[in-house]
Amino acid sequence: MKKTHKKQADHSLNNSDVSASNILSLDLFKGNLIIYAVAVIIIVISGVFLGQSVWENQKLKQMQTKVIPEAVHKVVRDNKLKFTVKSVEKTSGVYRFTLDIGGKIYTSYITTDGKILFTSGIVLKNIDAKKTQTPPTPKVKKQEKKKK
Repeated sequence: MKKTHKKQADHSLNNSDVSASNILSLDLFKGNLIIYAVAVIIIVISGVFLGQSVWENQKLKQMQTKVIPEAVHKVVRDNKLKFTVKSVEKTSGVYRFTLDIGGKIYTSYITTDGKILFTSGIVLKNIDAKKTQTPPTPKVKKQEKKKK
């Protein structure tokens, strides 16, 4: 009977060793869980920004190759007109683009949905700068009436 009792004691000793290692591994898992969570959050945020950048580049390419040429042809009403969309950039909530028509460069604007085309635009902050630089208006002398 002594041997059986000893085996039970050894068995209980092994269980305490296992539970101590389980506790240690849980503590390591909790520490690593925070690191994994932070890593996942960083990956998700990076993916969102990368996806947004890729989407914006695709949108610019679509504007340059499809939307703007179709809009220009609608406005000009001449499908034979040869022009090149030189550049497209998003600015102040619209797309500003440059057209090369027969060697002349024109800057125009189109809404982000491609429904409204502006053939020109005025940058309002430039107006204030020009006001400070314009010379004063010359005063014209009034001519006196000659008495008869």
